[in-house]
Amino acid sequence: MEFRHGASVVTDRRGKTPNPYYVTGYYAQERRIIYEPARRQFYRFDPALNRYRVDHEESIMSELSTVLLRLGRNPGMEAITLDRTHGAMRSLIKILKIVAVGSLPGEQDALDQFWSQRVEKAPGSDLTTEELFGAYAKFCADCGLPGYPEGEFQRLMPDQIRERFGVNKRHSILRDQNRRRA
Repeated sequence: MEFRHGASVVTDRRGKTPNPYYVTGYYAQERRIIYEPARRQFYRFDPALNRYRVDHEESIMSELSTVLLRLGRNPGMEAITLDRTHGAMRSLIKILKIVAVGSLPGEQDALDQFWSQRVEKAPGSDLTTEELFGAYAKFCADCGLPGYPEGEFQRLMPDQIRERFGVNKRHSILRDQNRRRA
């Protein structure tokens, strides 16, 4: 099958027009979309940031609907646009969750490496969330690893710090006479 961004040619190996489910798998490959079931999140590679970012089902459904509509304008492809209802698009999202299952390349490893190589428990010291994320982002950049977006890092960080170091996140760290979250 040949599938290109804004494709003008979409056929399977026999030269027949594929159904929308077939196109969905190639859509995921072309757009570099990954679904992580543990997080129940879609991620799309953002070349400008050189890392994956969270992508929402609604935006994927909208874009996939547009892709199918565009493909349906090609001669012999009209049938591909017949069912672009919300229910049909939800079905395609279910298929996408199956065909795009994967892990973010190196991200969990990068986070594990960060915890083991750059963070250690030291009595009497503290770090804010901002300081931790800044160190994590620098670590990822230095090592050439894709990193989590800040919001995702902040969501994962409290549990991982508790598991690895036995400390809980606090809201009482002082920096420049202001309270910060740890």
